[in-house]
Amino acid sequence: MFFNEIDFNPGTVGFDGFDIDPNRPLKDQEDSLREDMFQVNYGDKYTIDIGWKPNLNINGKFKIRIIKDYDWDNPIFYKKTNDLKILRKHVKECAEIVRNLLKNN
Repeated sequence: MFFNEIDFNPGTVGFDGFDIDPNRPLKDQEDSLREDMFQVNYGDKYTIDIGWKPNLNINGKFKIRIIKDYDWDNPIFYKKTNDLKILRKHVKECAEIVRNLLKNN
């Protein structure tokens, strides 16, 4: 799992279709660049969602979002990148944000 070093506690991985090999160029893995790649759920309150847009298009970017209360049209966090190191950094940031939000509620 690409994100295995990230602590998602108390969330649970709801979907892991992230099969990108960080040792290969993304252009050689275009079939893996999908809109739905990875999701972590924090009960019914928050979701961390990672996908690629446009779907199956090397000219796209990873989209990283935090969704609150299933309001997919208004993420409370949104970043995009085509760099795997920055992707990992943003996902780690998301996990920390959600943990802090849960502590303060």
